[in-house]
Amino acid sequence: MDPEAVDASGPSTGEPRYDPDGIDELLRTIAEHQGAWDAWFARHGITPHRVRYEDLAADPGGVTRGVLDALGLPSAGVPVRPRHSRQADEINAEWIARHRVRA
Repeated sequence: MDPEAVDASGPSTGEPRYDPDGIDELLRTIAEHQGAWDAWFARHGITPHRVRYEDLAADPGGVTRGVLDALGLPSAGVPVRPRHSRQADEINAEWIARHRVRA
C-alpha cells in the first residue's frame, strides 16, 4: 500500500482512487487477523458467535437479537434502532467487481 495514501491529519479531500495492491494488502491483513482470532478461540475451546457485516447491514435487528440470544440474554421484543448507516455506495460495488476479476 502506498504509505502516502493514508493521511492521519483529517479526511481526504481528493477523489478516491482504486489501488489494487493496497486492497490486496488489506485483505491479507484481515485474513491474518481472522486467523489469529480463530486460533485463539480454538486454543480456548470457544465457539464464537459470528456476525457478518453484510448480515448486520441488511438486518440489524435480527442480528442484534441473535447476539443477545447467543449471550443468553432476553431478545424478544427488544427494540433495535441503528445509529449508523451503511456508507458503501456504487463505487464500492464497482471496485469489488474490478478486484474480483483480477483474482
